[in-house]
Amino acid sequence: MDLPATNHATPIAIVGADGQLGQHLCKLLGGIAIGLGRGALDISDRTRVQSTMQRIRPRLIINAAAYTNVDRAETEPEKCRSINVEGVANLASACRNIDCPFVHLSTDYVFGGDALRTRPYREDAPPHPVNVYGKSKLEGEIAARQWPKTLIIRTCGLYGPISRTGRASNFAEAMASLATRRETVRVVDDQECTPTYIPHLSTAILKLVEAQQYGIYHVTNSGSCTWCDFAGEIFNLLQSDTKVRRVSSVAYGASAMRPHYSVLDNRKYETQIGAAMPTWRDALREWRQACRGNA
Repeated sequence: MDLPATNHATPIAIVGADGQLGQHLCKLLGGIAIGLGRGALDISDRTRVQSTMQRIRPRLIINAAAYTNVDRAETEPEKCRSINVEGVANLASACRNIDCPFVHLSTDYVFGGDALRTRPYREDAPPHPVNVYGKSKLEGEIAARQWPKTLIIRTCGLYGPISRTGRASNFAEAMASLATRRETVRVVDDQECTPTYIPHLSTAILKLVEAQQYGIYHVTNSGSCTWCDFAGEIFNLLQSDTKVRRVSSVAYGASAMRPHYSVLDNRKYETQIGAAMPTWRDALREWRQACRGNA
């Protein structure tokens, strides 16, 4: 699973290449990446997945595709499951057929049922999702692990440099947009996790691939914060006068329940790779610098 600088005969397939993470992985891998966005590959179509991978015959498949609308999943669970469970099963089956390693991205939302939790979750902690999305991602992990050569990476709250599309695609982008338009913003203060900068996650994924690791790894930026704290730090870095109004999850009124605590423990990754993940504050400062570069 070494990653040669250029070898077009042995491509790496990036599924979900039109998403934030998929785009960045394609950028890092350059010419050895084959990006498969939603229009190129519907992973819920088993026949299409099998034929596509037989044709490409990649040496590695990275699945960055997912149904991620947590609230909408509550009212369309079958659509959510068709991507997050059946789609993953289709990719794992294709990997088995061509004897290809599989990297699958999962989430901190496989946890959350422990109402008294205050200690970061290790990989062997019992999962307990509290919403349809989290349940689908846990089922997706089970589907992925049917193929032994699978690396599952759980992460949290992905964000990257502000895009030029004009449409906020992550929490940091949404806050940056509101910082120029709102005097106050309501943000929940009772959900603690670790938002993760996509360039840092992408690099970590490739390090685990190079180390030929399988099984489950937790990879986020280090430390933890509430979404309210995260928003406040964004406004500080943007030198915005926008104020954060702290609200409870109940008062905010989202359709899906969220974990009150879903911080992941990175120690397994850090021991294997020999390096710590940057803190969420350092990551956010790096995000700010990248946003300046994209302005």
